[in-house]
Amino acid sequence: MVSSKIFDRFGHKILIIPAAISGSIGLFLLSLSHSLGLVLLSGCLFGIVYGVMQPIIQAWALTLVPLEKKATANSMLLLFMDLGMAIGSIGLGSLASYVGYGMMFGYSATFMVLILLIYLFGSKVKSSEAGTC
Repeated sequence: MVSSKIFDRFGHKILIIPAAISGSIGLFLLSLSHSLGLVLLSGCLFGIVYGVMQPIIQAWALTLVPLEKKATANSMLLLFMDLGMAIGSIGLGSLASYVGYGMMFGYSATFMVLILLIYLFGSKVKSSEAGTC
């Protein structure tokens, strides 16, 4: 509810960037954790990601399509989220069998940073293209 008000007022960048940073920190802490406290802290940090990014990306996707395509856009987004979870579960499970769970979460933190960089680069390219039209 709070994130939707921030999204409506300021846009997606102000939410996605801190959420991705929170997620990468949470995953990194999880890769190092040897105590329940660190596991709980990393869970809280990663919970912010899922609680903020999923609804914000869904709302953002729906703002990008015409009214008659909103159901299709919503369906495609949720379908690809499920596909990503399925592929990620298999891929990260396989990775964990080779490097262990700690390193797997460390690699996942790296993937989160990579996703943030792709988002930032894509946003910059998109905004520069909009400025030339």
